[in-house]
Amino acid sequence: MDQNKQSHLWNELRSGEHAALRKIYDQEFPFLFNYGKKITTDIALLEDSIQDLFIEIWNRREHLSATDSIRRYLAVSLKRKIIKHLKKGQKTSLQEDFSTQDFAAEISVESKMILDESKLERLKGLKKGFAQLPKRQQEVIYLKFYSGMKNEDIAETMDITNQSVRNLVHKAIKALSDNVSLQVLLLFMSTMLT
Repeated sequence: MDQNKQSHLWNELRSGEHAALRKIYDQEFPFLFNYGKKITTDIALLEDSIQDLFIEIWNRREHLSATDSIRRYLAVSLKRKIIKHLKKGQKTSLQEDFSTQDFAAEISVESKMILDESKLERLKGLKKGFAQLPKRQQEVIYLKFYSGMKNEDIAETMDITNQSVRNLVHKAIKALSDNVSLQVLLLFMSTMLT
C-alpha cells in the first residue's frame, strides 16, 4: 500500500471509521503474528498482545498521531506491548536477537506435544468454519493459501478479475473470523505465511 493510501486509511481510523480499523487489522494481522512469534514463543501472550493493541488503538483513536507507515507503527507498538507483558509477568523468555532473520525458538518436547494437541483442535474448528463458506470462497482460499497462487493466477483460474479475487479473500476471512474463535483464525492466519 502506498504512503498516501496508508495516511488516508490511518486518518479514517483516527476519525472513528470502524471499517478502517478492520481493514488495517485484516491487512496487518499476518505480519504482526509472524513478527510477534519472533519476539516470544508464548502464543497466548502474542494473541492477547495483538488484540490489546487493536483495542487500545481504537480506544485512543482521537489521540493518535499521524503516521506514514501503519506497519511500522504497529510493529513498534506490538514489540513494546509484548516486552512490557514479559517483564511484568515473566511468563516466557524474550528472544535475545531481534536483528537476525532466524528467530526459531527451541521448544521442549513436552511443550511441543501440548502445542500440537492444541493445534489439532484448532484445525478441527477451522475445517468446520471453512466448510460453512460458500464454494467460491472455499476455492479462492484453497488456491491462495493452500496452493500458494498469486492473485493474477487465481483470477485466470477462476475466470474473474483481480479485484474479485481480493474481494472473495476478504469476505472469506471475514466470514471465518465471524464463525470461528480468535484462536482458530490466528492459526489460519499463521499457516498462510508459513
